[in-house]
Amino acid sequence: MDLEQTSQRSALGTVAVLLSPLALLGGLLMAIAVGHDFVYFAGETPIALGLCAPAAYLLLRWFLPYAVAKLRDGSPMSAAEAGAD
Repeated sequence: MDLEQTSQRSALGTVAVLLSPLALLGGLLMAIAVGHDFVYFAGETPIALGLCAPAAYLLLRWFLPYAVAKLRDGSPMSAAEAGAD
């Protein structure tokens, strides 16, 4: 690899590292806005709850085993880690 290719790749890598958090935040805000609009327009109907239930199930499936494993280890867990308000 010559110097030009190395500098191009490092510049692209730097741009990707700097812009990826912005893209992630933008996508997260967009997802929240779309979900909020859906629930707002559909109301608290069984359809809206049925469509939101899989997302809640996946979140619980990902984060609940982590909390249970920490409790089994006997390590203290803060309220922020437990998900309590």
